[in-house]
Amino acid sequence: MPSEKWCRLFKKRHPEVVLRTSQKLGKQRALVRKSSIMKWFADLQATITDIDASILLDPSRIYNCDESGLSLDASSGKVLSFVGTKFVYQVGSEQKTMINVLVCCSASGHFVHPMMIYPGTQFRGFRLQEVFDDSFITKSKNGWTNQFIFLDWLQKVFHLQTAHVKRPILLLVDGHISHQSIEATFCKDNGIILYALPPHASHFMQPLDVGLFKTMKAEWRKSAKKQNELEIVTKHTFALGFKEAYETTIK
Repeated sequence: MPSEKWCRLFKKRHPEVVLRTSQKLGKQRALVRKSSIMKWFADLQATITDIDASILLDPSRIYNCDESGLSLDASSGKVLSFVGTKFVYQVGSEQKTMINVLVCCSASGHFVHPMMIYPGTQFRGFRLQEVFDDSFITKSKNGWTNQFIFLDWLQKVFHLQTAHVKRPILLLVDGHISHQSIEATFCKDNGIILYALPPHASHFMQPLDVGLFKTMKAEWRKSAKKQNELEIVTKHTFALGFKEAYETTIK
């Protein structure tokens, strides 16, 4: 193996090479090829052109929705401490609970109200005023979306808030099973074209994954840290912190 000195001299000879923290990439994602992506775009163009070619020329008629999990324990990774301190503590939530949020926007920048999916079977002690007005709240046993929750969001949020947009409209989603069955009839009747993004390519193909969630999670950590100065973040107080993070991000 190269020695530490070899690595140091190699970096000195090549200043354009820097150390970076790598991100884990699954085998299936690593096997995605340019040819399959180009074929996906060609199929998309052919499919939409057969329905209404003007959609691809109008960013206000192209939407993307995606969901991501936000942890109640959003404490900071590093803090200042005296040299030699054996243990460094930071107050935070002991819960490992994740609240999943679904975000949707058009290519022209129109954001549909987000959806928060709480884990559990019932809302106990929730004060509804803590849920900001421009949002949709629901629950599922494991906290993830399913066919019925996604259909509920389509009917009560997406369809109503895009009523001003010329039909048909294109809604790009991932290939999750919740996006592939019972809502098809509703979409067909209401001029919504559900189209799945290519599998195992969301890390560079999913617009919200690439361009919004990283910023939103950073803002969420800031918001949660402010909450932690007063009280530990719980499911009851999550919505207020998320509201601040979401509204800051979409600006």
